[in-house]
Amino acid sequence: MERGSKSSPPQPDCSTLRPVRTWILAGFVSCSLLASGPAQAQKDGAQDQVAADHMSQGRWLEAAQVLRELVASAPTATRVFNLAQAERNMGALADAKRHFRECLERARLEGKTPVEQAAAASLKDLEGKVPYVTVELDPRAEEVEVRVDGRVVHLDPENGLEVNPGTRQLMVSAPGYERFERAVSAGVGERVQVKVSLSRASKPHSDAGADASKDAAGDSSLPPTASLILGGVGIVAVAGGGYMFLRTKSKFDEASALCPCTEADRPEFESLVDEGQSSQLVGGVLVGVGAAALGTAALLWVLEDKPTSTTQVGVVPVAGGMQAAFRTSLF
Repeated sequence: MERGSKSSPPQPDCSTLRPVRTWILAGFVSCSLLASGPAQAQKDGAQDQVAADHMSQGRWLEAAQVLRELVASAPTATRVFNLAQAERNMGALADAKRHFRECLERARLEGKTPVEQAAAASLKDLEGKVPYVTVELDPRAEEVEVRVDGRVVHLDPENGLEVNPGTRQLMVSAPGYERFERAVSAGVGERVQVKVSLSRASKPHSDAGADASKDAAGDSSLPPTASLILGGVGIVAVAGGGYMFLRTKSKFDEASALCPCTEADRPEFESLVDEGQSSQLVGGVLVGVGAAALGTAALLWVLEDKPTSTTQVGVVPVAGGMQAAFRTSLF
């Protein structure tokens, strides 16, 4: 080495700029994944803790409300069992019995023997305690619809069903007949028989199910505002993310043009790389948020645009999520 010569400064590693397209593609995938499963699981776990706190303090109604949402979104044998426990302590014995049965089936499928045994013991304890109402229908009427507390129910082969203790509003309707309504009181372990007498109607009487269907059909013509707003947000976010990815590539290309760079070019090189990496990060976040918004908007559009069915026994949705999946979901 000659006297007075200076060692050349370390050259920037330009190899970091080569896999730009790979990282951009990874940004799309990773942000989409971050927007889904883990966050929902964490939220469900927090709700489980809220329900447990309510139950430990004897707040059965509050616990049941939280657990119904959990069972509707992510049902497990343990959650269904806890919901049944809350309902039993609230006095809703018919609901509790139905959910203990569901828990029994789920526990067998999930291999949770202790939960299965607990559900079986609870069902045995409820034997003979759930009120039972027999509805003696008018043999002349066809296409009969039976409602309890405003909800469509299905009768068993003996024309009966289990109900929660207390006073229930029974309503029976059929085309060409006046609607039959009566308050029915049934205590724990009681069996009540109700004879339904239908009178001929002077003109066709539209039942509550038909009215509800018409109202819902009318509402379905309105624009699904929530889905449109979310869709707009998603499009803007994805477009913004695409712009940031283009900016990322532009900055990396400018940095590559400086290679090999001198010491004088080094600050500009590092600045371009930093800007490119920042744009890449922001672009990934925007694309992930946009994808999540578009997915939610599509789901809302389908749900809001789905036509309501006409009056048929057993098709009216039941509040509380999973209750809608059971024929005797009443209260």
